[in-house]
Formats: sequence, C-alpha cells, structure tokens
Amino acid sequence: MTVQLPRFTETPAAVRASARVLVTADRRLVGDAVSIALVSRGFDAHSTRLPVTTAQILDLRRTLAGVGPTVGLLISEVTDAAQLRDVTAVITGVALGWVVLCGSAPGPAWWALEDAGAARVLPDTTSLDGLVAALQADGPGQKVDGRPSLLGAEQDRASTQRHRDLAHQLERLSAREMQILQALSGGCSVKAIATTAGVSEGTVRAQVKSMLRKLECRTQLQAVAALRQANEWLMG
Repeated sequence: MTVQLPRFTETPAAVRASARVLVTADRRLVGDAVSIALVSRGFDAHSTRLPVTTAQILDLRRTLAGVGPTVGLLISEVTDAAQLRDVTAVITGVALGWVVLCGSAPGPAWWALEDAGAARVLPDTTSLDGLVAALQADGPGQKVDGRPSLLGAEQDRASTQRHRDLAHQLERLSAREMQILQALSGGCSVKAIATTAGVSEGTVRAQVKSMLRKLECRTQLQAVAALRQANEWLMG
C-alpha cells in the first residue's frame, strides 16, 4: 500500500477540522504516516495497530469509552478473506463511522465492507484532500458500480448472493480459527498446527470443530474449498 505524504500547509482556522480521528492500520507505520498527515490538516488524529482478536477489540472499545473519536479511519489491503475478517471485526465491534482505505480494486471486497457497516470505502490512492473530505462528510458511503446483483441475469444474482453469504460466514470466524483455516489450506496437519502454536491437538481439533460449524461445512476439505472460493471471489 502506498501512502503519499503531503507538504505541510497550515489549515485556515475557518476550515480547520474539529473531528477526533482514530487511525488504525494493519501496517502501523502506514497508520502513523496518515495520522501525521491528518494532524497537519487540523484533525486530532491518533494511530493504533489494527486490533485482530476479540480481546484486542474489547480493549480498544474500553480505551475509547467516554473520550473516543468521532470518526474512524481503517487502512488495509483487504485482498483476501482473512484480511476482510479482520477489518469487518473492527467495523462491527467498534461503534464509529468508519472510513476504509482499501488496497483492493472496487468490487466484492468493497461490497462486503459496505454490508459490514463502513460509512465510506475509498481506494488507497485517494489524495489527502479527498480523504479529508470523506472524514468530514456525512451521509452514506461510496457505492460501487457494476454489482452483478444489479444486472438482469438471475444466475448472476444467485451466484453473487452465494459468495456474499460465504464471505459473511468467514467473517464469523475468530482470528485463531481463521489462522487455522489458512494453515489447513496451506497443507498443514492438525498435529503440525498444534506443535507450531504450542497447544494440544485436542485444542486445535476443538477449534476446527467450531470453525466447521460456523462455515456449515462437514469436513476440513470443504472448509478449505470455501476459503479458496471466497478468496477468488474477493479478488474479482
């Protein structure tokens, strides 16, 4: 993901932003750079690493309670189901008007972010002026043209809905369950996963069982196929 830092320009008091902005990114240095750029435009911006686990999200909610920002800026590539799960977990877990800078091209990943409740979805090539405008604006998020579900063919609509349902199921996985699914997809055995994580095979099998239930799959092979299908769809 590229971030273009602007030249410092003093923002006139008449248009100076009053919003407090939480900037969170899967790459901390990117979040810090964008936060500094927003401060140069008069925002009260603070950067943090993207929370992934339920505990991290709860910690962030407690930190923000009472003195929280008025808007959130989330920066992530969102090029696969694992990244989508992490981003949507934050959007749904932390009650802010989230603007998302997305590394993927407009398409299925953007639709999923809208469905999760993102106020606005923008490409990571958005200029600082464009980002400032988005953070200050009210109203619904940017819509993505060309959704197959808006076309006339019933088959396209049905196919798109199946993939979106699958994406929603993957979003329900915990961070650990998604890690296990990715490892299984990469050819790792339950024993190897347990050894790497330093836990018992029984613990991993219990997590696999929970994962299968959430994905409505009977076998690990079906779950792996579901992940690959979702990734192919998200990549458009």
